[in-house]
Amino acid sequence: GDYQDPAAPGPGRGNASYIAAIAEFIANGSIPLVGGGGGGWTTLKDLGYWYVNPSSSWDEMERSPTTGELVPRKDFYPDGIEPTVDHIHALGLGYGTYGDRGTLDCDKRPGQLGHEAQDAAYFAKIGVDWLKSDSCYDTGASATAIAHYATMRDALNATGRPIWYALCGWEPFYASDPKGGTRLANSARIGPDTGSGWSAVLKNIDNLNGIGRFAGHAMAGGFWNDGSLQLAPGVGCHGGDDESTCMSRARHRSMFSLYCVHALNLVMTGNLPGIAQLDPAVMETWSNSEAIAVNQDTSSWTSIRHGRRLDGGPPLTMPSSAASQPAVSSVIYAKAHTAECGGEPTLQLWNISATGAILNNATDAYVAMAGCDKTLIYDGCSFDPNVTTCAGRGDYRHFEFTFRGDGAILSQYNPALCVSKQDDSTLEAVPCGSPLPASQTWIHTSGQITDSVGHCLTASQPSPPGQLNTTAVFGRPLSSTYSPAAGAYSVLLLNNQPTVTNVTCGVACVANMGLPSAFPETAFVRDLWAHSPLAPIVSIRSGFSVAVHGAGASMLLKLCASEAECANPTPK
Repeated sequence: GDYQDPAAPGPGRGNASYIAAIAEFIANGSIPLVGGGGGGWTTLKDLGYWYVNPSSSWDEMERSPTTGELVPRKDFYPDGIEPTVDHIHALGLGYGTYGDRGTLDCDKRPGQLGHEAQDAAYFAKIGVDWLKSDSCYDTGASATAIAHYATMRDALNATGRPIWYALCGWEPFYASDPKGGTRLANSARIGPDTGSGWSAVLKNIDNLNGIGRFAGHAMAGGFWNDGSLQLAPGVGCHGGDDESTCMSRARHRSMFSLYCVHALNLVMTGNLPGIAQLDPAVMETWSNSEAIAVNQDTSSWTSIRHGRRLDGGPPLTMPSSAASQPAVSSVIYAKAHTAECGGEPTLQLWNISATGAILNNATDAYVAMAGCDKTLIYDGCSFDPNVTTCAGRGDYRHFEFTFRGDGAILSQYNPALCVSKQDDSTLEAVPCGSPLPASQTWIHTSGQITDSVGHCLTASQPSPPGQLNTTAVFGRPLSSTYSPAAGAYSVLLLNNQPTVTNVTCGVACVANMGLPSAFPETAFVRDLWAHSPLAPIVSIRSGFSVAVHGAGASMLLKLCASEAECANPTPK
């Protein structure tokens, strides 16, 4: 696991002192030991969170004019970046950094394309242990993307320093391509950024279908699929009919469980000391040692080390064939908002009409003033010359904006109002400031509309068909010190229906587990969130059913051949 600082930080975020405080909390901050048996305290470092990764915006907008090297931001690192790296290493942690395979990164700072050897040498010189390499400002064609990533791979290897190479290209082919997987990197993002919420989490899980087998241990760290950042409750909750994206507390916990079962990277984000103090339930999720043990298990009794779908049910999100159809026929009404650039590329491309309408083609949604009020939303009203009204209004001025030369975006409905980013990243039309504040300053280039800290205006996906009306069963084999020949098994029962539902793993579902013949007919059961045994399942191979709360809630179970194993917490 690791920690990633949010991209494009605001005042006081991402600088040397802030990063040092995060690192000290990971290494030495006492948190309750959840699931370790007997209570007590532990640290995130002891649970396996090791890398501290500042994200984009750590460096200056231009390379050094004399050496061509990347230059750490002087306002973030007035004494240079080396003291920060040395401090993290002194705490027994690894230092990660951010780059991009393209000419620029997602914050429009220098990328690695054409500078791979120089930048790899720089990363090794300052002591980098993890490199996240994004995929902005370069072609999306798979062959070219893999070739460019491979050039950086070779440059990193040539330095002689072990650096975890984490690709961020948002596509499953980085795992499955004959030149991908272990041949290309240590991990790769296989789906969209999770910053848009629950639907993006489920899309990452759907994308794992058929590619989980490419992950596993090998020399130099192996290769692992990456499903993007862990989300805290409240992310994606933009109001209106946006239920498909909102991260409730139940979905927050389900996300962690899903990533543990599928052996995905566990990447926390946010102000960890603040989270531990203000919302200890979040830290309780991220520090569940029994769930983390599932994530880290080596599955010694079988060659199948990855988590997979067991029940053969439909996808959790809209199939790609459906995604190519018009996304909305009326209004979406989700609040307009910004997010980290790059992870949802089609949701971050906007066409500006001659009249100033701002359209996202992927969702057929326009930016609009809700009810001609200050709140900005995504609205699906179409501009049909044969239709004289939209949402009951006789003109479209609440859909139209003026892009001023100083970076302001003015409402044509009320030119005294400027598009302004709020503290929660949503947008409102408020009186224009003079001088224009950073919150009202925008850049429109290459189809993107970015705010003053480099985040992109990001459309919201409508609720995919069936997404809130499905259940699913996932599982993964586990090693067992109690019954090595029989092993153990982790099972995740997910209920995406709106109410409590019996989630069933039938005969075929259990058969897909591939339980060894040594596994007995009676399976002992442990609830890895309640940290206690449940009633045994008699005749496990005949299937079983469990009632699970709805709206994205789940249960994470361990099936044991030995009663003693399920009566005790899993060692981390």
